[in-house]
Amino acid sequence: MATLTADIPADSHRSTLRRRGSQLIDWLSQSHLIWAVELGCVIALATMAVITAFVLIGQSPQSEPLSPSAAAALLVANLLPATTLLMLLGRRLALRRAPTGGGQLHIRLVAIFSLLAAVPALLLAIFASLLFQSGVQFWSSSSARNLLENSSALAKGYYAEKIRDLGDDTIAIA
Repeated sequence: MATLTADIPADSHRSTLRRRGSQLIDWLSQSHLIWAVELGCVIALATMAVITAFVLIGQSPQSEPLSPSAAAALLVANLLPATTLLMLLGRRLALRRAPTGGGQLHIRLVAIFSLLAAVPALLLAIFASLLFQSGVQFWSSSSARNLLENSSALAKGYYAEKIRDLGDDTIAIA
């Protein structure tokens, strides 16, 4: 009997999540709210594109590159509205193709599969941006510059030593 009472909260939690998810989908299925969400996404995308352009154009060629977190934040801020617009476009296409009387299951499946495709793509873009920016930041840093200068000096010294040894060997052979 103890296991049955332990399972009840998990089942009620699942039903609460299902109910809330269904309420969210029902709320989003109202056309005047979707229009507002679409308009908000277009405005957010245009705003973030302008902000990103100002940030990138405002940098001089000699300045340090953006920090990895700042670059990832700009990327996410641009990708979220763009991805949402793509998902809403998929919803519009699903509504056009749906039969006049139904199609709610089709629209829900489009929404679910859009989320399943968008979330990993967004996470991949974030991590790729972080890794790329941290690599760029390392190679343009003063420690990497010092490392390359030291290795160049070492190579030049090795080359001069080998030339001197070759000259000494040539004199000894002659």
